[in-house]
Amino acid sequence: MGMWSAAMVCRQMDLLDGRSPVQHQVQSRRLRQPSKRLLCWLAAAGMLVAQVCCFPAIAAPASLEDALTQQLHVNRQRCGIVGQAVSVVHNGKPLFGGVDGLAGMDMKQPVTPEQIFPAFSVSKLFVSTLIMQLIDPGQPARQYLPGLLQRWEHISLAQLLKHTSGLPAYFEPSQMSGTDKASASFPATAQALLEVLVARPLLCVPGSETRYVNTNDVVLAQLLQAHDRMPCAQVASERIIRAC
Repeated sequence: MGMWSAAMVCRQMDLLDGRSPVQHQVQSRRLRQPSKRLLCWLAAAGMLVAQVCCFPAIAAPASLEDALTQQLHVNRQRCGIVGQAVSVVHNGKPLFGGVDGLAGMDMKQPVTPEQIFPAFSVSKLFVSTLIMQLIDPGQPARQYLPGLLQRWEHISLAQLLKHTSGLPAYFEPSQMSGTDKASASFPATAQALLEVLVARPLLCVPGSETRYVNTNDVVLAQLLQAHDRMPCAQVASERIIRAC
């Protein structure tokens, strides 16, 4: 039983007395003998000492580098991370660089500092940040992306960001089997994606409910490229990565 458990015992004793903790404290000051609350906290202190004695001490890392290296090992064991490469930079000054694990699940090579990992859904954070930096989220998306389907013209940027636009998905769950045939059925370009969605109805009235669909992020990325007249990856590199 830890400190929180002991505190709950003290609270329970107050309730059994039929008095509030404040009344109990005021009346206990008038008593010459030790109060129940004092005895409770003495018991809690004893239990805390017992806990410290029962568990082996963990040596504190000697430096920031040791602490972060140790954390990489902990993260791998706790979260099942195959491989990781971490860099910590503060005000342009590198503070730490470390690697842990393997370059892939089916590979035996260790991760290197130069390892390149797919961004996957992390790219959505960059797109959302850039959209909020540059564009008024309350405006209709079609104002910034004229090529957007006309029946989507009233969908706002905020609805795209919050996944409340109702836009349909451009693939079916059955296509996520990981086979080459399934992968080949995905639209090759953003324009091809829009053509696939022309005949598909909205999943819901825009703004009425949340439906997490990757189509929202594809449209936002295209909108960002049209606004800055450069690839989305280049915009993210100039405005976020290099700025850090």
